[in-house]
Amino acid sequence: MQTLPQVKSSPSNSSDNSIAPLISEAKKHFQINASKQYRNVILDQQAYLSFPPHIIHNQIPAGVYHPSSTHHENFVLSRVSTRNNYNDDVDQDMLDLLAALGEEPDTYRELGTDYIRQIQKEQQINYLGSNYFPTHKYNLNLKRVHEGIINFLNNKEFYEENNLGFKRSILLYGSHGVGKSRYFEFLVYQLIKELSAITIRIDSSQDVKLLNDYGLLTLNRVIENRLIILIIEEVASIVTGRDGHIGLLNILDNSLLRENLLVLSTTNTPSRIPSNVLRNQRVDVLEEIRADNYNDQFPIDFYQFIFQEEFPEKYRDSEWVEMKLNPADLKELFLYAKINDVDIDTSFKQLKKRNRTVENRFQATNHLGF
Repeated sequence: MQTLPQVKSSPSNSSDNSIAPLISEAKKHFQINASKQYRNVILDQQAYLSFPPHIIHNQIPAGVYHPSSTHHENFVLSRVSTRNNYNDDVDQDMLDLLAALGEEPDTYRELGTDYIRQIQKEQQINYLGSNYFPTHKYNLNLKRVHEGIINFLNNKEFYEENNLGFKRSILLYGSHGVGKSRYFEFLVYQLIKELSAITIRIDSSQDVKLLNDYGLLTLNRVIENRLIILIIEEVASIVTGRDGHIGLLNILDNSLLRENLLVLSTTNTPSRIPSNVLRNQRVDVLEEIRADNYNDQFPIDFYQFIFQEEFPEKYRDSEWVEMKLNPADLKELFLYAKINDVDIDTSFKQLKKRNRTVENRFQATNHLGF
């Protein structure tokens, strides 16, 4: 059996944690296509308006989209997650929105939809921003996942030569706050920036239905040689119902999504996911992320990242340094200290008190969190 070759990459020394030097092979294969036209395929490119033309170019901008629909079309790639349909003929609503956003309504009156395109062109994709602390460099399991994804992206030729579908599905599981979603957000931001990836968030069984009923054929017709990323937060909440369960299986198996696909999913409760969702070729990588996966240097470097100063010696033997807090608790620990101008040990007392309150007074609902 052939094994996936390892592609050697020079380590990145970029201050913004860019993965660009690591995916030089992948960049050969993904680009925005030459312009074509398709009728009755609609793309909502704005973050605040569904403004559907009935002819679009397939030069779909890289970015994050949600499955949606309008009263004109059954399937829309939308910049915002919404079930509301906009009345395309009500110009005054458009003018009010532009005014609220600090744009120029008078210019819109003169230029119409050309002004919309101008705004869209000027706006830069900014899913996260660049201020990301590289948790995956401190967590053994996240690091293994990261290296596997980089290796997958750099080996498209291997998949093509062996007639294998170029797709990979990763599920991260573990308690809330350990950094699963935050890592995926960083990765998606980088792949949008470097590979012009099109990311589609699946947040509900209704999104699954839209993608199955209308979206798969649309994506297959319009998007060629582009990396498609499906983000599925809390898979367990989607597969608890029969429609979501069957729909997700169809998405993971569908031949229309056989190429150039990366599925990134999370759950807090893997026990609630049916085993047939997790079989090989539906989910290729299962990785548990825990607070104790983080190495001893993590809280020290994270402190320096938040406070932009050297780690104080007085905290070296503090309880919070040694007890392997998850990233969410550690961040709150530092932010509480900074906002309230108290030392970290005092902040830690408040954190413990808060966590005890949650544990004692609120029903456990881990399955709802990400």
